[in-house]
Amino acid sequence: MTQRDPYANMLRATIAVFSAGLGGADAVTVLPFTLARGLPERFARRIARNTQLVLSAESNLAKVADPTAGSGVIED
Repeated sequence: MTQRDPYANMLRATIAVFSAGLGGADAVTVLPFTLARGLPERFARRIARNTQLVLSAESNLAKVADPTAGSGVIED
């Protein structure tokens, strides 16, 4: 997380949650993107909550049994 450009932290958090989901994590908590600057704002907390909801409900990330099935890099 960076203090100078906190909006880039949204992308970092999304990638981290997506990676944790593909890795088989049982529980994931997204940190608000302004946390490096101190107490998170209301908007940052809402974005953190919605990141989890979008990745679980919209992309069906939790329903994938083997996300790397068929990937040549992983199979080799």
